[in-house]
Amino acid sequence: MCRAREIYEKYHRGVVFTFSFSYVVLLASDTHISFGWYRVGVRLFRNRHSSLFWTHRGLL
Repeated sequence: MCRAREIYEKYHRGVVFTFSFSYVVLLASDTHISFGWYRVGVRLFRNRHSSLFWTHRGLL
């Protein structure tokens, strides 16, 4: 059980880091485009990770 939580925490941190890093890169490249991508990303992130997050919360 502890092992699963450890893996999950590492994975979750990686996802958050990747998401924020890519957003910063997009923001640096072009504000208008990055805002569009951010909205798309947020929509995908909410759809995918809200359910994923809550199932993990239930399991751990």
